[in-house]
Amino acid sequence: MKSLPVVSMNSKKKQKSLVILDDIWTKQAWDSLKPAFPIGNGGSKIIITTRNKDVAIHVDTQGLVHEPQCLNLDQSWELLKKKAMFPERGLDFAWENLGKQMVGICGGLPLAIITLRGLLPKKRRLKEWEMMCRNINLYLRSGKRHGEENGLISEVLALSYYDLPYQLKPCFLYLGLFPKDTEVSTKKLIQMWVAEGIVTSMNEEKAEDIAERYLGELIDRCMVEVGARSLTGRVKTCRLHDLMRDLCLLKAKEQSFLQGIHLGHEKEPITVFSSSMVPVMPTGKLRRLSIFLGEHVDGFVPPKNENFSRLRSLLFFNAKDCRIRDWQWAKPVLEEFKLLRVLHLEGFKTEGELPKTIGSLIHLRYLSLKNSSIRSLPSSIGNLGCLRTLDLSFALEGYVPKIPNVMLKMLQLRHLYLPSKFTVTGATKLRLSDLCHLETLSLLDARKSNVKELVKLTSLRKLEIVSLESFEELEVIFNSPSPILNSLRSLSVEILDDRVEEGNLTQFLQACHNDFYRLSIDGALSKLPDPSKFKPNLSKLRLSKSKLLNDPMTTLGKLPHLKVLELGDAYDGKKMVCSCEDFPQLNSLFISDFPKLEEWTINAGSLPNLFNLKIRQCEQMERIPNGLNLIATLQKLEIIWMPEAFVNMIKVEVQHVHSISLSIVE
Repeated sequence: MKSLPVVSMNSKKKQKSLVILDDIWTKQAWDSLKPAFPIGNGGSKIIITTRNKDVAIHVDTQGLVHEPQCLNLDQSWELLKKKAMFPERGLDFAWENLGKQMVGICGGLPLAIITLRGLLPKKRRLKEWEMMCRNINLYLRSGKRHGEENGLISEVLALSYYDLPYQLKPCFLYLGLFPKDTEVSTKKLIQMWVAEGIVTSMNEEKAEDIAERYLGELIDRCMVEVGARSLTGRVKTCRLHDLMRDLCLLKAKEQSFLQGIHLGHEKEPITVFSSSMVPVMPTGKLRRLSIFLGEHVDGFVPPKNENFSRLRSLLFFNAKDCRIRDWQWAKPVLEEFKLLRVLHLEGFKTEGELPKTIGSLIHLRYLSLKNSSIRSLPSSIGNLGCLRTLDLSFALEGYVPKIPNVMLKMLQLRHLYLPSKFTVTGATKLRLSDLCHLETLSLLDARKSNVKELVKLTSLRKLEIVSLESFEELEVIFNSPSPILNSLRSLSVEILDDRVEEGNLTQFLQACHNDFYRLSIDGALSKLPDPSKFKPNLSKLRLSKSKLLNDPMTTLGKLPHLKVLELGDAYDGKKMVCSCEDFPQLNSLFISDFPKLEEWTINAGSLPNLFNLKIRQCEQMERIPNGLNLIATLQKLEIIWMPEAFVNMIKVEVQHVHSISLSIVE
């Protein structure tokens, strides 16, 4: 179920509220949500959308039920004109006539019209539109002649698939491996495409960059929807519309591209199994398989079948209450699927050690154990010399997992995600010095590794280090002639005790490449460097526990391309000023835990592009920032644990913001 933004004002006084719930499928779903809402609270409203009229009536027999109708021809044409890219000279009768012919085929369904727009972005000449119009009509006549009765809308949507370049079709079909209504991490998806070999490097362009470009084209064609974006605008998650997913699964089935099997889901429409451990018997030779484990499953036994001999991708998705208790269930899986390149084992709340047979999957290129409960990894994991992505960001529940000191054997590794806590078996330090292709190193514990070895990781683009005793430990990196800082684009460090000196931070920033764009420092700073010392393309900056004595806005406001700024417990002063023309590109600003801050002034001309502002737990601020009500671009405002006087002023003086969330200090 998807949810739309909720506008709420939470304080000691009862407030009117508007709550919108999108896509309620069943009466039971509403009954489980109903107790959370203040039914009878005068003036409050709840709006739901559903595909089932009975559900709408069940929610409120006296409520207004609105049944949307399909668009008429004129409305359909207006929607296409808003979405499509037309010639700059405008439209004449010929263009309009062709456009109306095509939208007429869409049956008034907005999704089909948007999908049609995806076919047209690069077709800017009248002859191209004429050809597109002929092809649509030919396809529909051909489909009906061959008995394809999947509905007019399905046929229109299918056109977008047939119009795809050959290299994009498998990328689109691969999304069918994920559960319905899932927000798919674009980073994960891209890494899977590359691991499977669906996307490969070309000339000097990296495979990951090509894959990101392919995903962007699928989004531009309206075949894939954007789920969430980062604060800098990058697409973080994507999804398939239900109808587009139906098309994806239909085409995947026709081509034997993938198969999904459901086990232990009592209400699943695909397959129902009554016993707890059931062999799966798909038809045809498979390359990709998704296993959806329900709450009634406590194991999985793969049959020894020729159908599995060429399996390349195996993805497991388990229900929250899945009853699998230990990792021995995975042993026959690892023994049977010898040619796997992608193995997704996320979210298993099991116990024990991953079976040693994991080391037999020598062709594996992607292994994710994210959010799974694994107490230790076997040393045989060092046999996985072809791995490109290894995600060990375990779900820690009161224990510290054991990791063998075998990572240095994985010479092809590009992305390594470590757990926040771990111990090293077989050595005192985790050795990574031979991983010359490593690009992402997440949550490296400085106490469990030799920081000096990082100099040898000359391809590193993103580095996260925790538990550094001193920022000076990094001097070996930025004082080295090694080209590591030529590749580094993002750095996150946690300093335990020592204060970062201005000179050390300046030295590091000057040694970085001009394309360095993200910096996060968790630790005390003596003073911020001069604005000219920061890299020109720095777009995201996070400072936590900095304890600065001087107003940080004086320096940070001069950074020309900064888009996201997060300051937590970063300033111990009483006054803060954003001067005219400060923060020209800033989109999001988070201010948290400024214990002494009393007055914040935002001068006219400052923060001209601010969209998102969060202020949290600044207990001495009784008045809202001077000039806040003049920021016309502000659309989202979150006020958390702030004094009641501050909250009351927000209600009165800031009314142009679309989304406001307020809470007072308890």
